[in-house]
Amino acid sequence: MILAEAIKEKDYIKKSINSLEEYLYSIMVVQDKTEFKMNKSLIDGRLDELRDLYKKYQQFSVTIERAKAKASIKVNDTKLSLLDAIAVKNAMESKLETFENLISYAYDKNSHGILYIDIDDLFKEIEDIKIDIKTLDSEIEYAYWNIEVS
Repeated sequence: MILAEAIKEKDYIKKSINSLEEYLYSIMVVQDKTEFKMNKSLIDGRLDELRDLYKKYQQFSVTIERAKAKASIKVNDTKLSLLDAIAVKNAMESKLETFENLISYAYDKNSHGILYIDIDDLFKEIEDIKIDIKTLDSEIEYAYWNIEVS
């Protein structure tokens, strides 16, 4: 199985867990005591199913994280572990959001006074960040589809 497939399977399991949780909420409380015995056996069976799903989810999570820790990618002349690359990408996305918020705020306040920030420089920096994120994301995605997990 390749890493991308394992990630998709983990996501599917998580959706199943969420659906089962919602179902359990819906049958957890009864209005009539005659329903209690039937719902109790339903709940017990579903709780076992939930435990099994969490066991699978945990196994996939560990397998995926191990594969990410072992794998590496090369961006420009820099070699990064896949985990490091993901961390860098997340930090860059946070930086992008902050810079976009600064521009938005500057536009909102522009009519109220003099701006002490160069919007053109911010736009250029935002574009550079977007290109770096896109490059990193492409390398990460490529790794996801080319790394075998066991």
